[in-house]
Amino acid sequence: MTAHRFTDEGQQLFASLSGDSNPLHIDPVAARRTLFGETVVHGINGVLWALDACLGKRTGRWRLQRLKATFDHPIGVGSTVTAEVTEADETRIRLFTGNNPVQQIICEMVPGGEDEEGLSIADEKPSPAPCAAPSLSETASASGTVSLGFERQIAEQLFPAVCGALPAWQIAILLATTRIVGMKCPGLHSIFHSVSLDFDSPGSAAAVLAYKTTRADERFSRIDVEVTGPGVTGMLVTFYRPPPVVQPALSEIQPAVPSGAFAGQRALVIGGSRGLGEVTAKALAAGGAALRLTYHQGDEDALRVCGECHTVGADAKCFRYDVTAPADSLESSLDDGFRPTHLYYFATPRIHLRDHGENSDAPFPTFATAYVEGFRRTVEAAFKVSGGRLSAFYPSSVLIDDERSRNSEYAKAKLAGEEMCRNLEKEHPGLSILAPRLQKLRTDQTVGFGADTAADPVSAMVGELTAFAESIKEQA
Repeated sequence: MTAHRFTDEGQQLFASLSGDSNPLHIDPVAARRTLFGETVVHGINGVLWALDACLGKRTGRWRLQRLKATFDHPIGVGSTVTAEVTEADETRIRLFTGNNPVQQIICEMVPGGEDEEGLSIADEKPSPAPCAAPSLSETASASGTVSLGFERQIAEQLFPAVCGALPAWQIAILLATTRIVGMKCPGLHSIFHSVSLDFDSPGSAAAVLAYKTTRADERFSRIDVEVTGPGVTGMLVTFYRPPPVVQPALSEIQPAVPSGAFAGQRALVIGGSRGLGEVTAKALAAGGAALRLTYHQGDEDALRVCGECHTVGADAKCFRYDVTAPADSLESSLDDGFRPTHLYYFATPRIHLRDHGENSDAPFPTFATAYVEGFRRTVEAAFKVSGGRLSAFYPSSVLIDDERSRNSEYAKAKLAGEEMCRNLEKEHPGLSILAPRLQKLRTDQTVGFGADTAADPVSAMVGELTAFAESIKEQA
């Protein structure tokens, strides 16, 4: 099998080549808030690499007659992909990450792929354009054209065999499909599911690819886009990706928080820039706590949360912290004299559970690094800085109680985290830890297609935080 690692540098080059600069593919901070939780490789990047691997074993010029590609699962940037090629009447290529199939490509090629004299494909980058962000309903009437052109030097660097074998106009059409999906329709919130193209002689038609939505099914967030151009007709099947979850502003949370409920707390919120950590930080500030919140990526989000906390007079600062780093990185970041009395822990990798939570894309060690070892290191560092008395909040999960979900890697890691909580309490007198099993709450990690079954995080978290504060008072 041929193998290739898709790198950040390669992603930037492909975005420049294709004109598809959707943040999902090139911006780790923005991509972390999508349902994928990370930057992912353009589907057409995978197709062109697969064709390159296939054509690298052939000689002469070739022309595509038909191509169909299905993008079954995303390829995370940094992943190594292998190609399995089967040659018969048609060429079948399957791409894998590890043992997991991620793309299927079927194509028919015939010898003789010379460029057409009557069709001029510009040797230049696509003109920069903003990433359109239509609503799902607005995509129903979407139509337009994109120019056909690409910079040969970049293409030859990424796909030398493709550039040596296929006509430029066919390469340009493949690149234009990802620009349509990622930048036009559906645009910002797109998922490219499949592409089906039939090729003929291009003649002397204008060097543009036209697109038009033929189906927009809001029940399934599916959008079918027809494309036509010189020597090509086809269909792009796409989905409208759920936008990132915007948590309520502090001003909306404040009425739900009892006055002074958290007064006197010096709270350290790990992962307080978004999701449940963001809701927790705002609720604590509304209840009178002083705050230090951390972020792993996305300082703008963390600074925004701190800014909202300042509007109610809270002492709030933020700093970057990686729970997998040595413990002294936390101590050095708290060198302003802040001695935490409370720790709230929301560090998490991408979860992305499937139906009933029985499977996840991440293995147990990935979850355990954050939920067990990362928690232990963080608690021990915070306990040292606190002066020997600390109350910690560890959010566990109700999936542990669900027969269909308890064997998932995620649930097993959360259960191991609960055991770590008990061990830490035994090892450190003066440390108390509450580990409630939370229901599914609405965050970037839980949003998906179809009906939203996640509960409101504000009412749930304010209730948990208030109960936590009351239990600590009873112990004192």
